[in-house]
Amino acid sequence: MSDYQVISSQIDYTCPWFKVLKEKIVYPSGVKGTYYTLKKTNGFVGIIAINQQQQLIVLRQWRPSLKDWLYEIPMGGIDEGETPLAAAQREFLEESGYQAENWLKLGELFVGAGHTDQPGYYFLASDLHKIENGEENNPREIIQVHQFSLPEIDQMILSGQFQDGPSLSALALYKVYNNKNK
Repeated sequence: MSDYQVISSQIDYTCPWFKVLKEKIVYPSGVKGTYYTLKKTNGFVGIIAINQQQQLIVLRQWRPSLKDWLYEIPMGGIDEGETPLAAAQREFLEESGYQAENWLKLGELFVGAGHTDQPGYYFLASDLHKIENGEENNPREIIQVHQFSLPEIDQMILSGQFQDGPSLSALALYKVYNNKNK
């Protein structure tokens, strides 16, 4: 097998949130084809936040793409010029109304490599403090903040109530970290 080769590359579609890159390529197997990649300018962050009672901060958020509510961890995009940690701290406050004294990077993942090259940066936040009126007032983000124990979240996953892929990836990173540091 040879390395892949790009024959042509062009932006096929653009909107405020992403671009679609269309490439004609020769795959490592030698087969020619067209591949589309969802391009986002920056990565995103996800936060596993643990309160003093060992519960995780979980959001129940209305998602227009699904026309339904979805349980997920606090997440959001990294703004231009912002570090992943600064984005995590900002998004956590905006979405949950909490700040954390302690931050630890759990890892980096590509949660949709079949369609995008956008990286996700995951953090563990602890020593939480509720900030009065800390949540962002964004009418497009309809968010309910909940607190669940890890066994409750495991049950939600098994029953199909907790289905967000990036959140599940973050929970897997946290469980590996937690098991390693017991």
